[in-house]
Amino acid sequence: MKKLYISSQETCAGCRTCELLCSFRHEKEVNPELARITVVKLPLGNLPDIIAEPVFCKRCILCVKECPEGALSFSKNSWRIELDKGKCIGCGECVEVCPFGAISMHPEAKVPLHCDLCGGDPVCVEFCPTGTLVFREESQYTYEKAMQSVKKRLKDTNYEEKAPPPRWKERQRK
Repeated sequence: MKKLYISSQETCAGCRTCELLCSFRHEKEVNPELARITVVKLPLGNLPDIIAEPVFCKRCILCVKECPEGALSFSKNSWRIELDKGKCIGCGECVEVCPFGAISMHPEAKVPLHCDLCGGDPVCVEFCPTGTLVFREESQYTYEKAMQSVKKRLKDTNYEEKAPPPRWKERQRK
């Protein structure tokens, strides 16, 4: 099952391309307030640089559990939270319980705006200029993160990356 991840927190440039494309994909309007993803920018001490990180639904399903009308449902097969607009009363309970701040209310329609993975083809991933957002199988992503972590720890040593022995290649994950 594919999931949406942040590949590296150091790579987000804070360009907000994901927000603009998301709002256009869903609302046919370029308006970051209508996006299902938000880029949070924080100053980095007294430096002119910033720390930027995309915030999106992590599928914790608290919103599904707390919706008083049952307007939100979770599909384990597609790993998506779906909204039944006919059942939604616009109470905003889902916004309140989201621990990530990943849900907002549509200013006019009064329905929650949450990431639905664009039906399985997230536009934010496709056009992210830095590759910060990735949509991958969980096992593949976990292995890649583990490799990055090991390489990062070894970076400060005199480690030199060389080709692995022939036998090791046979056991390496694909």
